[in-house]
Amino acid sequence: MDKLAIDVGDIQSRLMACRTRGDLLFCEFEEKHGFRERRFLDNLNKMVVETNEQSLPKCSEHMHRHLCEALTRLEDGNHTSHRIQERELEADQVKTQALFKAHELPIVI
Repeated sequence: MDKLAIDVGDIQSRLMACRTRGDLLFCEFEEKHGFRERRFLDNLNKMVVETNEQSLPKCSEHMHRHLCEALTRLEDGNHTSHRIQERELEADQVKTQALFKAHELPIVI
C-alpha cells in the first residue's frame, strides 16, 4: 500500500507539474521577478503621468515666459548694435569728407 501511495503521488506530481524541481524554483523566481518588474513599470508609469500633468505645463509656461524675455532683450541689443554701427559709419563719413576737404587744391584760373 505504501508503494502504491508513492507511485500515485509520483504520477500526480508528474501530471500536475511536468517539470523538475529546478524548473519549478526557476518559475517561482521568474514570477517574483515579474511582479517586481511590474511594480517598477507601474511606478515609472505613474511618474510619467505626473510629469505630463503637473511638471510639463509648469516648465512649458516658465520656458515660454523666459524665452519671451530673452527675445525682447536680444531685439533691444540688436537695435542698440545697429545704432552704434550707424554712428560709426557717420563718423567715418565725416572723417572721409574732412580728408577730402583738406586735400582740395584751390582752383586757379
